[in-house]
Amino acid sequence: MKTRREVLRDLSAVTLGAAAWGLMPDAARAQARKFPGTTLNVLSTSGHRQLDPIWNKTSELEQETGIKIALTRIPVGEIRQKIMQDLAMGTGQFDAYEIPDDTIFSASQYLTPLEPYIKRDFGSVDAWGKTTVPWALKAAAILGDVRVHPFYCGAVAAAYREPLFADAKNRSDFKARFGYDLPTPPKSWKELIDAATFFTRQEKGEQLWGLVFPGKQDPGLNVFEELLFQEGVLFLDDQNHSLWGPKHPENHATVKKVAEFLQGLIYRNKVAPTTIPGMATNECTDMYVNGKAAIVMDLIYFAWNEITSKKVTDRIGKSASFEIPGSSGIGKGGRPSYWMWGIATKSEKKDAAWEFLRWFMRDENLKLALTKGTGVFIPTDTRLGDWAASENILPPAVVGAVKRDQVYRLNPQIGQVRNTIRVFVEKLDLNDLTPDQFVQQSGNAVEQLMINTGLAK
Repeated sequence: MKTRREVLRDLSAVTLGAAAWGLMPDAARAQARKFPGTTLNVLSTSGHRQLDPIWNKTSELEQETGIKIALTRIPVGEIRQKIMQDLAMGTGQFDAYEIPDDTIFSASQYLTPLEPYIKRDFGSVDAWGKTTVPWALKAAAILGDVRVHPFYCGAVAAAYREPLFADAKNRSDFKARFGYDLPTPPKSWKELIDAATFFTRQEKGEQLWGLVFPGKQDPGLNVFEELLFQEGVLFLDDQNHSLWGPKHPENHATVKKVAEFLQGLIYRNKVAPTTIPGMATNECTDMYVNGKAAIVMDLIYFAWNEITSKKVTDRIGKSASFEIPGSSGIGKGGRPSYWMWGIATKSEKKDAAWEFLRWFMRDENLKLALTKGTGVFIPTDTRLGDWAASENILPPAVVGAVKRDQVYRLNPQIGQVRNTIRVFVEKLDLNDLTPDQFVQQSGNAVEQLMINTGLAK
């Protein structure tokens, strides 16, 4: 099995999920349609090495259906442009595409409507998607009808060291200091700050931090987005205006509150190290698994195999996962990252491409990817997510989080919207901006982007 560093080197920060096809493996085989001599050109990302075990067995698909897969895999950083070049220019190099969330809106107009296939094989869209997380179904029908098929997602969650939280002296001392029982786990921002404050101390001659989280690049942005979405503020309104730009002053206080909380963890409450702005997921996880933090808040599923390994549990004890809380309790749902499958409208092999997707999405294949691939992903099929959590393949809290995540408005510039916000989050984490400045500057920058691209109405 690959190390966490190898996994994170090869995987993108986003994750794929598996939507329900409603067909058990035997039934799927029994209903397999034949396409003898058909070669299907498929574009996928080389970053998703979780899927290697599926790609390694496509000869089974050829034996069953006659479909041979001609697979092209390219890095995550290149796949967006490759997808749009092929679709928009109509070159027809590929029949099926693995598409990231920020490309789905632009790609969908060139993709085959899937509902005729869905209704033929499942009776209705509702029956097809009955075990798929709700936000994924909404995103799949971003243009009004289903054009893409969800299968891979990710979300931010947290983990804490169980022995620290279960220790009788720690529990007694916490209650004496804060006046209530040590929250196991924290269920509000106050409880998170109090627990992190309590555990920020010298431990066996070394600094123990109460909390660690990434502050660098996309992982740092993911943490801010999770906190923001949990408070009910997304990126854009229905007219593509920034939801905390000049047209939405009603949200300024909420975004400021999120910025104050995040920045305060480092500089006011001092429960996280000032090195946070230079830390991505690898550095964050290193601190936690080496016993230098009591709580970690990140894309913890990437490192869950390591966190739960004997080597680490012998060092820091067992860990338990929990969902990121809202400011005063259960939040409104976080931001998912995701990938979906699409079939080109101009493909002459649409029926074969659909048959390929039916095969790819079999339970046995997705479970193989989760157990034998390099790294993991979060299935958007709740059945598979629950199974993976029960097998301790995935942190239960992450599986729970994706069930409550929110769909957000997509447009051709949504990737640039996030990149714009990320610049200001990094400045916030560096203490180079006040929360008020963050609200004004980031909100105005996104609004100007929408105006300059002609998307704001």
